[in-house]
Amino acid sequence: AFAECMGIPLLRRRITGTSQEKGMVYSATTGDEVEDLYQLLAYAKEHYGAQAVSSGAILSDYQRLRVESCCSRLGMISLAFLWRI
Repeated sequence: AFAECMGIPLLRRRITGTSQEKGMVYSATTGDEVEDLYQLLAYAKEHYGAQAVSSGAILSDYQRLRVESCCSRLGMISLAFLWRI
């Protein structure tokens, strides 16, 4: 409903990977669930010209670092407006 009201596409992708890389430093790992996010963001960038990603990471370094890893590899900006508020 939000996407429709804003006139933007809602992009979704089935998560096929599992948490393979569990450390605080993430590097691309085949079969990791983060790579599913990477593929979705790559699609958004290629087909819709997405330049940034806004995430709801508030206190989890684990989540924030994974989003930032995907963005960094794609040349996108990671936005976490509520980080540590």
